[in-house]
Amino acid sequence: MTCVRTVPSPPPLLKVNILILMALFGIEMLWGYLAGFSIEISSISLLVFLAMLFMGIGLFYTYIREDIIIVNLMMWLAVFWVIYGFGAPLSYIAASANFPLVDSYLFAFDQSLGLDWVSYASLITSSPTLLSILTTAYSLTLWIFLAVLVFLGLTGRHEALGLYITSFLITVIAVGFLSALLPAVTPYAYLGLSADNFQGFKPLSLNEGAINYFLSDFNALRDGSLRELSIGKMTGIVTFPSFHAVLTFVTVLAMRGTGWFYYPVLVMFVITLFAIPVVGGHYFIDVFIGLALTWVAWKMAEKLQGYAAEEKGQENFPLQNVPT
Repeated sequence: MTCVRTVPSPPPLLKVNILILMALFGIEMLWGYLAGFSIEISSISLLVFLAMLFMGIGLFYTYIREDIIIVNLMMWLAVFWVIYGFGAPLSYIAASANFPLVDSYLFAFDQSLGLDWVSYASLITSSPTLLSILTTAYSLTLWIFLAVLVFLGLTGRHEALGLYITSFLITVIAVGFLSALLPAVTPYAYLGLSADNFQGFKPLSLNEGAINYFLSDFNALRDGSLRELSIGKMTGIVTFPSFHAVLTFVTVLAMRGTGWFYYPVLVMFVITLFAIPVVGGHYFIDVFIGLALTWVAWKMAEKLQGYAAEEKGQENFPLQNVPT
C-alpha cells in the first residue's frame, strides 16, 4: 500500500523569480561575451555555496522535517544570493556601453527644483555628529535589508517576503539597464570636489580614496581596459538611479502591517534618504527615480504574484501530496 504524506508547496512567486533569473543570466552572459568580459570563477564560489546551502536546507525542511516557515525563508535567501551574484556584474557590464555621461542634465534638473547639491553637502558635513549618523545609516542599508528578509520569513509573512524579493529582482534589472543608458560619475567627480570643500570632513564617498576607486573602475570599463571581473573586488559604480534608495524603500513597503516593528525601519528609511546625496554621492534626482522605480517594481510584483497564484490554483501555500 502506498502511503501519502504532504509537503510544503513552494511560494507562487518562486518560479517567477527563477524564470526571470534564467532570462537575466542568458542576457548577461551574451552581453558580457559580446563586450569581451570574463569573470574570475573563484570569486563567485562563496555566492554559489550560500545559494546551494540555503536551497539544501530548504529541501531538507520540505521533504524531511516539513516546516513551511523554514522552507520559505531558505528558498528566498537562496534566490537573494543569486540575484546579488547577477546584480554586481550587470552594473559593470552596463557601464561598458559607454553612453554619453548625463551628469550635466542630472545636476540641472536638481537646480530646476531649487535643490542646491553643494549647499546641502556643505550643511551636512558642517556637523560631525550629523554626518556620523547619516554615514552609519547609509552603511547599514544592506544589513537592514537582510534583517527584514529574515524577519518576514520567520514570522510567516510569506506573501510580503515574495513581493520583497521579487521587487528587489525587478529593480536590480531596471537599475542595471538604466545605468547603461544614463551613466554618470557622481556630483563629487562632476563638480571636481574633494574633502577640502567640506571643511575637512569626509563623506563615505570620499573616504580612503573611494571616489578614485569608483572612477578607476568606471573609466576602465568605459574605455575597455577592464574586462576581467571579480565579484569580491567590485564596488558600487551606479550613480543614476540610487540603488540605496531602492533598498531602503523596499524595506518600508515590505514591513507595512508589522506593528511596532515597522517604525524603526521607517526611521532608518528617512535618515538614509537624507544621507544618500552626500554620503553616497548622488544627485537628488537619483533618489527620486530610485523611489519611483521601487514603487513600480512592487506593483509589478503584486501583479506577478496574482498571476502565479491563479495559475497554480492557490493564493497562499497549501500542502502537496507525495507518495512515501
